[in-house]
Amino acid sequence: MIRRLLIFIIFFWCCLLPDVLWAQEPIGSVSALKGQALDRHQKATEWLAMKLTDPLILNDTVQTKEASKVEFLMDDDSLLSLGENTQLLINEHVYLPEKDRRSSVFSLVSGKVRAIVGKTFTGEGSRFQIETPTAVISTRGTDFLTWVVNPQLTIVIVLSGEVLVKNILAEVGGEQILRENYMTEISLGKHPAPPILAPPDQKAPLLQDTQISKQLAETPPAEKALSEEVTAKGEELVTSPAEGEAGQAATAIRDIASSLGARDKPADLPPIPQQPTDNPKAGSLKPVLPPPPPPPPP
Repeated sequence: MIRRLLIFIIFFWCCLLPDVLWAQEPIGSVSALKGQALDRHQKATEWLAMKLTDPLILNDTVQTKEASKVEFLMDDDSLLSLGENTQLLINEHVYLPEKDRRSSVFSLVSGKVRAIVGKTFTGEGSRFQIETPTAVISTRGTDFLTWVVNPQLTIVIVLSGEVLVKNILAEVGGEQILRENYMTEISLGKHPAPPILAPPDQKAPLLQDTQISKQLAETPPAEKALSEEVTAKGEELVTSPAEGEAGQAATAIRDIASSLGARDKPADLPPIPQQPTDNPKAGSLKPVLPPPPPPPPP
């Protein structure tokens, strides 16, 4: 009887062990870092300081400190860049390239994140989703910014491609499709606001807050001016070596982002009319964003 019980226990653990090992496999790594970022594994109580090339594990929670930023290159080649005072939880990440499937769900508790999703997966159940206290942002391949202003308000800006935005509460209903250079706000318990063009003086600060610059020679032209501005301010940036695999891959993803706007746009979606500049929604969005940075000294 005891022998049978031991055989059963061994068999049970042999079946369970592959799943346990799979759950601990890295799903991404730190590709760039400025300041201090902390990582806490599932069920752990202490936070660990992150450094370049450190792995990211499913169900990890990442938190950046003040004046800090961290960038992750995921195994599906997507890129996540977190601004200061940001907390992000990796709820789900399934990457099965042989089945053309990727399912990723992140919870943005606070702060700002830029997501560059350079690949489209069409396998059953594929999705890339960021959830905030008020919103759900879904996409297949695009470049967008998400800012949790406070627990009652989220702002989303699309840099290229398009995303689907809706309230986190299913019973609220309503959804908006955001395309390149458009923005919306999602308040607690309300439908997403109608899309409006994102003014440059609102978009630029968010870009700067979530960007960790590489060497200017590695930076795509669209981002070069912003990188020069950051460098002129004397910010100390730490990035992975240009010749390293993570560094090269992260640079390649940035290069892909500029071409995403012309791809994957469903033809059956109606065009979004441009709203006038005196639209009342634009007035409600502008005050909550930080003022644009001063121009660099000559």
